[in-house]
Amino acid sequence: MDLKPSDVVLDDNDNAVLIDISGIGEVTHGWRAPEIQDEISPFELPFQTRRLNDIWACGKLLTEIASNAGNSPFVGTMKWVADHLTKENVHSRWTLSEGISQLKGDPTPEFDLVNLAEVTAIIPIEIYCPLEMSSQEPPLDLVTNEPRATAVPDPARPDSSQQTEAPKSTLVALKDALVVSDRLIGDESLERSRIRRHIIQQRTVLDSQTAHLSATDTRTEKLQLLYDRTVKLGSTANN
Repeated sequence: MDLKPSDVVLDDNDNAVLIDISGIGEVTHGWRAPEIQDEISPFELPFQTRRLNDIWACGKLLTEIASNAGNSPFVGTMKWVADHLTKENVHSRWTLSEGISQLKGDPTPEFDLVNLAEVTAIIPIEIYCPLEMSSQEPPLDLVTNEPRATAVPDPARPDSSQQTEAPKSTLVALKDALVVSDRLIGDESLERSRIRRHIIQQRTVLDSQTAHLSATDTRTEKLQLLYDRTVKLGSTANN
């Protein structure tokens, strides 16, 4: 199933639902990771390969929503989105709210403008997910979990310890859509969804466990500790 804006719809309660409008279950070329661009039948590939493609498509979906770029045939590393979201002229800059309104089909949205700091905070996630080397892409849970506990390495330096904290509520709809997608793919994904929900429920516990860190500790160290403990929780849930 394609993970793209045209396949994400919102119900009456604004919950995101992932559907397959085409009904054929293929992956649109513009939404394929570089390593599977030439595959005739992507859904015949091993499950793990398809999951890596989901990570790549996840980054592009965030880019589409944030920049209203449309389904471009461009499939390279999308660092151009940073320039698009940080235009000095606020009248020509698309906001996340405007991008989401396009998904809802509202031609005259009346959303409040998203704070520029919140918009730019998500940029590292967007341009890090669609990296041309799948080995440098972040784990999907790292991108889709509650943003208040999310840390993503600087895409310009994949091995760097520099971390960026995403704003609250920005990725909630996408997270819901990915859970629906997991349920539709198969039993293995259902189990992964259960693990993801378990980890999300433990976020408040992890926050309290890191509260002892002093004010002199860097944000990077605190977020890294939080992420390490989350990974450990995920392993426990899987067992």
